[in-house]
Order: sequence, then structure tokens, then C-alpha cells
Amino acid sequence: MRYVVLHKSDKRIRIKTPIINMSYRQADLLEYYLKSLSWVKDAVADERTCNATIIFNNVSDTNEDALRNALDLFDENNEEVKSLLPEESGRSLNREYEEKLIIKIASHYILRLLLPAPIEAAKKEFWKKDLKVRL
Repeated sequence: MRYVVLHKSDKRIRIKTPIINMSYRQADLLEYYLKSLSWVKDAVADERTCNATIIFNNVSDTNEDALRNALDLFDENNEEVKSLLPEESGRSLNREYEEKLIIKIASHYILRLLLPAPIEAAKKEFWKKDLKVRL
């Protein structure tokens, strides 16, 4: 995989991948692959910016060379890499609920904008009566 080093320090490196639109699955594959390497303490991949931040276990001059070799071997179609990915990741669940929340908020305000005030008042009265009947 090709990448550009954006920032580098002794124990951390931030890279940018050439992928224009990284999917949730691609970001998860890259993150779990990097976390599976023994010399990596932590890794975070961001699908929106197509960046990855890698934190190394110890300070070494060979960290960048090892990273270059590991990313050359990275292939998202490889079965070993696919086996690292869990069935449900937190990233996909967060995005799914985020989209539902945005749709719910947008529909609420669109209905408030489009419905006339008397219909809105009748709707509120209906819900009050409905709640009293249920209690």
C-alpha cells in the first residue's frame, strides 16, 4: 500500500493513504491489521480523512522501515487480513446510529416547518389523550 508520512516522532507516525473515499470496512481492516503487528502498541484509522496513526511499542530507528514492509504486505483481499476483522465493529454501529439520528432530527424539523399550527396542536392533543388512555 502506498502512503505519505504526514507527521513523524519517535514513538508515533501519522500517514495518509491515497484512497479518496475509504469505507468503514477498509478503515477497520487497516486498523486491525496494524494492531495485530507485534511492534505496534496502538493504531487508529480514520475513514473520513483516510489517515492512520500508529503508536510504536518502543523507540527505534527501524520502526518506519518495519512499517513500510508491513504496509507493502497489506492486502485487503487477503484471507488472513479479513480474519482479523470482527463481524460487527464499533465504527459501523456508530455511523449507523448517527445516520438514524440525523434523519430523525431532520424529519422532525421539516414536519414542524410544513405542518400548519392547528394540525400540530391537534396532533399534540391526540398524543396526550392516547397517553392518558394507556395509563
